[in-house]
Amino acid sequence: KLRGLHRPSKVSVIANGLDTDFFAPRPDRPDHTDRPADGTLHIGMQSRLQPTKDHITLVEAFAGLRAAYPERGMTLHIAGDGPTRPAIEARIAALSLQDDVILHGMLGQEEVRDFLQALDIYVHSSFGETQSNAIMQALATALPVVASDVAGISNMVVPEVGLLHRSADAADLTRALSHLIDHPDQTR
Repeated sequence: KLRGLHRPSKVSVIANGLDTDFFAPRPDRPDHTDRPADGTLHIGMQSRLQPTKDHITLVEAFAGLRAAYPERGMTLHIAGDGPTRPAIEARIAALSLQDDVILHGMLGQEEVRDFLQALDIYVHSSFGETQSNAIMQALATALPVVASDVAGISNMVVPEVGLLHRSADAADLTRALSHLIDHPDQTR
């Protein structure tokens, strides 16, 4: 489009992508269908623990899943740290989920990759994003993604790779997660 105005010496490419050789499916479990022997379902989210993220809705939705599937082993993993951690811990305690939720704290790059590769479903509950590296990392590791239907996410999470839920709606997030639990073929 620029034709004569384009000057290669004035253009530079700034890489803001993702190393898909590093963030890749776990070699021995490329499609996340080989569940651990105990059948435990591992659901997780990684992000800063801050007001723009909606970890409270995630914890409440997880409580709804535990109630809907009392016989199913499942663990919620949250990686990250920040100012909303005390509120998240308080909500976990109020819902008596201390034995089922693990707060991993801040993780280094290799730990984030290993964290994602150990999950069965990735959730990104947020009030808004620009371009979420966490979602791109989860997609690169071939995880099914359930995320908030908000700007900056709804353009990334399309039906081929995941499901959207209404922001701040724990019941709708529980519904989306239940759909993936009931239809494991859709998590491939």
